Amino acid sequence: MATVRFVSWGAIPVGSLAAGAVATVVGARGSLVVFGLLAAVTPAVVVSSRLRTVVTLEDLDPAVPG
Repeated sequence: MATVRFVSWGAIPVGSLAAGAVATVVGARGSLVVFGLLAAVTPAVVVSSRLRTVVTLEDLDPAVPG
């Protein structure tokens, strides 16, 4: 659980900095639109990648013949 918290809580400052940078360029409303569109596109990217066929970490290793 500590690892999960470290990773998820560690992403909060990175996301805050990214949102602040985008809001500086396009404004608050524009940044909401940008990140809303990114959130909407993310499932399509995951479904169209080979990530959905991964069962074990060895499936991602290019050195292991599949």
